[in-house]
Amino acid sequence: GNAVMNLLSFPASAGLFHRAIMQSATYNAGSQSLADAEKAWKKTKSKASCDDLGCLLGLNSSTLIQNQGIKLLAYPVVDGVAQLAGGEVNIKQGNYQKVDVLLGSNRDEIALFAQPVLPEQLSQTELNLLLTALVVNPFRVAKINKLYDPANYEYPQDLSNYSQAWWQAVRVATDGGDRKSTRLNS
Repeated sequence: GNAVMNLLSFPASAGLFHRAIMQSATYNAGSQSLADAEKAWKKTKSKASCDDLGCLLGLNSSTLIQNQGIKLLAYPVVDGVAQLAGGEVNIKQGNYQKVDVLLGSNRDEIALFAQPVLPEQLSQTELNLLLTALVVNPFRVAKINKLYDPANYEYPQDLSNYSQAWWQAVRVATDGGDRKSTRLNS
């Protein structure tokens, strides 16, 4: 989703798209400054004992990944020439291609990221503390809890080794949590 959002806001891609699909919803995983990208480039070359791109291209993928100067994701570079701002900023300013967009996410998509972070037996009290810390407004926490109550929201019949509160946290995060949607504001 972030890659497509950035492509739609990339000036050089103007006119190349008639429609777009943003799978995993729109989110701003970020962009990086040219200075940060250059630091990552230098760090990658240094860690891989390379002086140039040719050397890096000669490495196998495992070696390259182990020695990359940034972790996990490569973000678009805001260089002031090809990309003037990150995707989210460009979209907010109206600097993007106006095309039909299909937007979606996978059910329980956040589960992959929640597994190493949330305890399998997350309690309702822990979930409420987490929601309060993230959402801040206690009235919205109550609305979220009501909306995601098992009586109102479908969960797997077999929760596996995870508590109901864990599944609720995954569904809230996957659906966008406290985004200002009509669903949460109603």
